[in-house]
Amino acid sequence: MKVKKVLSTVVFLSMVFLLMNGLAFKALPQNIDLISYSINDAFRILWENRQQAKDNSVTADVVISNLTGTWFQVELEFNQSQHNVVVGEDKIPYVFLMGPYQKKTFKNIEFFDMQVLQFDARRDVERAPAAFAMLSIDMICRGIFSTDFSPEQFRDLLFNTSIEGFEVAGDALKNDTAASLIACIAAIAAGETEEAVQSFAKFVFSLKESKKQIWQFIKAIWGEKDSILNTANTARVLGDIINLIEVPEKLNLMTILADVTFSAPTDDQFWLTAKSNIPKLPQVKIASPLRFTPNKSTYYVDDVITADFGLDNDGSKAIALRQVLVGGRGPGGEQDVQDFSPKTDVFLGLGTCYQYQGTLKLTKPGKYLFFCIYQTQDGQWNSGIDLGLGLNDSDGVKNITVVSNAVVPDNRISWEFNTPRNFDGWSVEGASDRAVDFEGHLVINPDRDPRVSSPFVSIDSRLYNAVMFRMVSYADNQQGQIYFNRGTGDYNEIDTAYFTVYTTQRNRMPEWRDYLIYLGDKPGWTGTIKGIRIDPASNGNFDNPYDDIAIDWIRLVKSTDLVEDSLVQTTGNDRAYLFQKGRLWPFSNSQMFEALGYRWSDIAFYSTEVLNKYALGPTIIAEGSLIKKNGDDNVYLIENGRMRWIASLSIFQQKGFKDDDIYVVPYQGCFIISGS
Repeated sequence: MKVKKVLSTVVFLSMVFLLMNGLAFKALPQNIDLISYSINDAFRILWENRQQAKDNSVTADVVISNLTGTWFQVELEFNQSQHNVVVGEDKIPYVFLMGPYQKKTFKNIEFFDMQVLQFDARRDVERAPAAFAMLSIDMICRGIFSTDFSPEQFRDLLFNTSIEGFEVAGDALKNDTAASLIACIAAIAAGETEEAVQSFAKFVFSLKESKKQIWQFIKAIWGEKDSILNTANTARVLGDIINLIEVPEKLNLMTILADVTFSAPTDDQFWLTAKSNIPKLPQVKIASPLRFTPNKSTYYVDDVITADFGLDNDGSKAIALRQVLVGGRGPGGEQDVQDFSPKTDVFLGLGTCYQYQGTLKLTKPGKYLFFCIYQTQDGQWNSGIDLGLGLNDSDGVKNITVVSNAVVPDNRISWEFNTPRNFDGWSVEGASDRAVDFEGHLVINPDRDPRVSSPFVSIDSRLYNAVMFRMVSYADNQQGQIYFNRGTGDYNEIDTAYFTVYTTQRNRMPEWRDYLIYLGDKPGWTGTIKGIRIDPASNGNFDNPYDDIAIDWIRLVKSTDLVEDSLVQTTGNDRAYLFQKGRLWPFSNSQMFEALGYRWSDIAFYSTEVLNKYALGPTIIAEGSLIKKNGDDNVYLIENGRMRWIASLSIFQQKGFKDDDIYVVPYQGCFIISGS
């Protein structure tokens, strides 16, 4: 039994301990302080009983004190430029009056971080008629009955007096009545007793339109059974007011009220602000990715590159940085420092962005690693900078390869790939697999953006103007592209040419094709060409592991001979030709070209000098076409490969033909292609 009692006691004490700790923990506000402000010190605003409400809020009782001896109208302010405390009128009235030295407490108001509870206090007749009305009533009470009008009596007044009556009094005091009262207060302040009495009398008599309301005020303050009202008829009180207030002691309270009214501020602003007391810290982030200019796949010794990236500060405190730069490590490893030029004394304010830019000259061949880094004022380096929204790890670092200018260029103009596993200096990217097989083919399995790049070459653009290669493709994609550059290392969309890839169906024997891509008419094909890149497809088929592409050989040629069955065109001329049997067969027009299933992307462009070497063949038209020879009114229908004359207009119309369907062709015979 004793053991059970001991265990029970231990369990009970443990529960009490946990409960007390839990309550104590709940009572402790977490990281939010309430800070009070007052502009003119007419009011003081404080808090009591602060407690943690939620993880990010506290509750407290808000206490407002009027530190003056006069009346103010107080309004709850909602400022659009700040985060206002959200509170209902059942918690805090949006407009209320506060009498001399009065204190009000509003219970259980919730504050979130950076929220503001602000009040505006006023007492002038224009902006605060209610406060001025209560000042007037207080004057009457002091002058007639030698007693002040307390805030407690004011609460009774609000409870017993109709709202309509209070509004009437307030409106009356906005007019001529206010002038009499102001003159009275000024006379009291100046010590002019007689003038003060007369002005006060004028003020009281000016209220004759509101006798009913004043009676309601007096009755609400003292009640009908009060001894004063039992001994003094209200009408007599109002009629003999001058005699009553000539008693000097009755003016003392009025003088005090006048003094504090004139000395007190006409308005005040005061508020409580909730502020997190978590230590303010800067938070530096990479805002824009690290970029190099020029942007190349391969750089050369003595190249000068420019790096840039953006930093911003998302924290709660500004920070001054001693240095910002792109740090680097060269081929020699960690001790081989290859930094870009630093920027010193960089200041990052809250929400501001700084754009770094620096340069570096590459002095040795090999592989380099670069990264964003900054140094704080205390000498600490940070290369693990946080990334901004939308950025990933690759946006803060760069890896590059630098090639020595002393590298002897590959002076060959043809690559045959006859040695297994020897790529002859060519590199492959964008492929899941690559090889040079025992049959002498460079084979790739294309992935995303497959490309085959030449070694560093030195090609005289005056001696060679085209790239020729033999290729077979099982890939679905038929969009090919070829690039060249003149030593910058990067390939762009200007120095390029497109070609159509002929594909072999799966499970069929390879259909090798010879491609001749003419580059001599490209603006960039001048001087010495340093690199060639062939993209045999835009993309591979990820669902097809058998979409291999193989290249038998690649050659640079001086193109003076056209390839059989090729589509050609000369720069500056819209006419397209089919090269066949040693002649150029012109298409009658663009509609005929498209009607026969040809694509404009398949056309190779040649200079006029090249095309002028070949004779023209007949114009190409399609089966079912209506044609009319130039200079001849007869219309023919191409049917079964023959020209059938349409003998009359009636037959033409019976067949449903239209004049717009007739093609006019040169008078030199026609080469008919069946099917359309």
